[in-house]
Amino acid sequence: MFYREAWRDPRLKYSKAKFKNKTEISLHESYSNFLWHPDTFVPNAIASKNPRKQSITHRSLLRLRNDGSILYSRRLSLVVTCGEIIPFLPEKKNILFLRHH
Repeated sequence: MFYREAWRDPRLKYSKAKFKNKTEISLHESYSNFLWHPDTFVPNAIASKNPRKQSITHRSLLRLRNDGSILYSRRLSLVVTCGEIIPFLPEKKNILFLRHH
């Protein structure tokens, strides 16, 4: 799954004039190592496996807006507990809820 987080860090505000009037710039994923990230916790996760950075399945996106807003999207693989299965749903579809804090 792709997990997206968005937050604002006022320390990262920049002047559009210095970046050819761009209000948003894309950053290489390696910059995510130097940014503060909100703590994310998935209480019903049993295990997680992040794809290796060299693999073709590794995908991430990092965007910075001039007001200091950050969008960070990355691919995650989680093993989670599933609550009860609702038998009356059509086509035997199950609904899985991911809780995060």
